[in-house]
Amino acid sequence: MPDPIDQSSCARLQQMLSRRDTLRLLAGTVGLVALPRAAWASRSVAVSLPYLVERSQRVALVTSQGGDSGWEVIGGRRRIVTYTRVRVDDLITGDNSDDELLVRTLGGRVGQIGQIVHGEARLLRGQPCLVFLREPEHGLHLVTARAQGHFPVRPDARGESRLQASPHLEELVHEERSAAHELVGRSVSDAKALIRRARQDER
Repeated sequence: MPDPIDQSSCARLQQMLSRRDTLRLLAGTVGLVALPRAAWASRSVAVSLPYLVERSQRVALVTSQGGDSGWEVIGGRRRIVTYTRVRVDDLITGDNSDDELLVRTLGGRVGQIGQIVHGEARLLRGQPCLVFLREPEHGLHLVTARAQGHFPVRPDARGESRLQASPHLEELVHEERSAAHELVGRSVSDAKALIRRARQDER
């Protein structure tokens, strides 16, 4: 007859080993699943400056006047969407007689719930930016190619306004061909000249 003390010890040892093996298996599974998903989610195919110009009804220097966020169903999913009013400071290409435009972006905050959508443009209140805009329906604008069509404008050390990369811009595949590669770091005047030249080449 087995010793009851030894039998009990063996049972405890088996439980410990079973839990340890389970934790190792779960840890390995999480690593295998989470890492490829994270890597996949952080990359986008780069779009060129001619692509942005061709797909946009308007390219403008604007300043956000603030916006409102709410829940909407987009693509079959319930998501937070933000509608931002922007003041048009300088229309670079396109026809527009309005002083303000309404721009919709994904993400925002409703009550205590916030959503950040990586790869989406983020229009901060009071911050000037250069944006490529398309108008899928009258009076409503979207940022063309999301963060790839959004360039915050900030002064450099000498006070000259220059284009910056969008804060939620993802890692780009073929970045060397992208509009961001061509525009980030440029002065506003140089960027405007490049955009207008791309519009002329398109025609």
